[in-house]
Amino acid sequence: MAGAGRVALAQAIFGFSPFIRGEVMLAGKPARFTNPRDAIRAGIGLLPGDRKAEGLVLMQSVTDNGMLTARALSALAGKADATVFASTEEMDRLLQDLDVRAGSFSQEIKALSGGNQQKAIVARWLALAPRLLIFIEPTRGIDVNAKAGIYHLMRDLARKGTAIMMISSDLPEVLGAADRILVMRAGELVAAFQRGVSEADVMLAATGEEAVAA
Repeated sequence: MAGAGRVALAQAIFGFSPFIRGEVMLAGKPARFTNPRDAIRAGIGLLPGDRKAEGLVLMQSVTDNGMLTARALSALAGKADATVFASTEEMDRLLQDLDVRAGSFSQEIKALSGGNQQKAIVARWLALAPRLLIFIEPTRGIDVNAKAGIYHLMRDLARKGTAIMMISSDLPEVLGAADRILVMRAGELVAAFQRGVSEADVMLAATGEEAVAA
């Protein structure tokens, strides 16, 4: 539920804020990031819950929004390592592969629907071949038809080997999309469920009305 610490956990994994205790394991090895740049270089991407305020530069083109992270890392890496990052042509191909619908990828991204804006942010991360993508409220502000497309995209990425961590306050969305569900309450992990768990059991864990064993 909102305020349970889900977003704070994701931000700590991504290097926005420090952990007080606990350990992060990435591909079976301990990992600790002091800033988002380190997390990105380790193969972690994060899609924020508020796309327009935190994920997009609305006055820039679709292509430029897709290139934001790659360009930032390329500038930091220097000319010697710049070739490892996507070109604008490669980005446009990614946008096409993800079926981002726009009159032109050179148009301002603010003109796109919420679902297409979300897919453009996904393309930004796919250009860096991520090992883990963290989606915060992935279908907020997206119409019903576009939601199905985002779920399909996440499932397809998971099948191809990218780990997906989805944070959502929409319980039917979690029950329908997740293979494993972790419930947080007051900053603590209180329960873990596999696919097929009932809505009632998840809500009992989330509200603290009943202890649930992992």
